[in-house]
Amino acid sequence: MIKLLALAASGFVMVFLAVFSPLFEIKNVTFNDDAACIKNSQKIAEDNLIGESLIFLNSQEIAQVIKNKFACIETIDVNRQFPSTVQINIQSKRPIAKIAETEFHVTKDGLLIRADDSVQIPTIFLPTNFELNVSQKLDDKNILFALEIIDNLLKSDFVPTTIRIVDEDQIAVYSNKDILVLFSSNKNPISQVDSLQLILAEAKIDATKIGKIDMRFEKPVISSKK
Repeated sequence: MIKLLALAASGFVMVFLAVFSPLFEIKNVTFNDDAACIKNSQKIAEDNLIGESLIFLNSQEIAQVIKNKFACIETIDVNRQFPSTVQINIQSKRPIAKIAETEFHVTKDGLLIRADDSVQIPTIFLPTNFELNVSQKLDDKNILFALEIIDNLLKSDFVPTTIRIVDEDQIAVYSNKDILVLFSSNKNPISQVDSLQLILAEAKIDATKIGKIDMRFEKPVISSKK
């Protein structure tokens, strides 16, 4: 019994020290290099983490708090490094297209960011009635549909170079091989890109002769170059 009481007391002391000891108080917060889109990261650390207990840190809750503040974050991980450091790893959203005649790039969910001309991505032409501001999120359904098409095309063998929103039903995409593809906003974008990929795979030998592929019909219509 005495041994059990001693062990219990020892355990209590250890828990007490672990909880209240300054050894496990958060003193350092590090962000990885991909956190450039976050402003005032040091203030975020001071407001939410510095001085708190590393043991009782709720990593998922802190990650969600930071992500909610910055639309530029794609994924975020908050990791504890004992005894007193928190490491925050962020993956920023990547642009998938540059907006013609502007200084902006756009991510797949419509977030505008400053252009980086070193990034090789396709160009999208937007309707002329759009006013654009950095950190703005585009919510026009036709633009978002076009961005979803682009995002899926970038994972395929088709290399898009120029995208135009023709009207509410048509998205015109030009490839690096001078092939025009017309997509319908009334059909599933993934299934349309999958069908396009199948067409190109089956026509590899004669792919250079293809001038236009119209995905708006039940069966794609293929036209040869003149």
